[in-house]
Amino acid sequence: MTGTSGLGGPVQVISTSNSWFANAVVAPENFGTIAKGQVILSNQSAAVDSAIPSTIDILNNNGTSLSTFASLPTGVDAYGIGFAPESFGANGGDLFVTDSGSGKLYALNAAGDATLFANLPLPSGFTDPGLRYLAWAPAGFTLSDGVDVGGDLFVSIAAQNGGGGSSGEIDVLNGAGDTVAHYLEGGDEMPLDPRGLFFVNNTELLVANADPGIQLLTPADFAPGSPIPEPSSWAMLLIGFAGLGYAGYRRSKRGCCPHPA
Repeated sequence: MTGTSGLGGPVQVISTSNSWFANAVVAPENFGTIAKGQVILSNQSAAVDSAIPSTIDILNNNGTSLSTFASLPTGVDAYGIGFAPESFGANGGDLFVTDSGSGKLYALNAAGDATLFANLPLPSGFTDPGLRYLAWAPAGFTLSDGVDVGGDLFVSIAAQNGGGGSSGEIDVLNGAGDTVAHYLEGGDEMPLDPRGLFFVNNTELLVANADPGIQLLTPADFAPGSPIPEPSSWAMLLIGFAGLGYAGYRRSKRGCCPHPA
């Protein structure tokens, strides 16, 4: 990790092996062993050595050393991190962590215990898609259908691990982990491979896009619901199709083979 001193060049303040820092956040309040104002880092050490679990690290007050707050389940590549608002359902105030190698999103409590909060479907057809950054919307971020998603969680999903994908997405999750809205573009005309998310105010969201650059989104750009139906929705859809097929079959039998008078 580097810093700057005066007008000089970057100065290395921490040198550690098996480290791959992906994101940082400042603790808004005391949280277990994390003190208010401390810098928290997602250490994607699994990207360096798959045998080493990713960790959530604390930058100690001396500014030159780290301590580990939590180790994540084996196979998780820690990326985006952020503290949920206290009003965010049962996990309000918890530390959220995204997995860059899957659609899994974890919530960590003050003891550093990780639980799976959601497992989002990933875009298909690209190399190693996965979750990236996250941000909670300010109050008043109201979609075109009149639903205020203020306080809900926005998660960027990369289309391709190394950038340059075109069919990524941004999902909006409520405190129960349900996808209530999404933004989805694809193709050469409007590629989307989102990374960082930043709410300018309650009507504008900046998206750092690996291809082609920075986008400005408004509530009108988001569609309600998930881009991929939930399993229960698929089941209802299949039942509906089966019902239509059966009704058509019965009509066909009545039409083709009438009973003799």
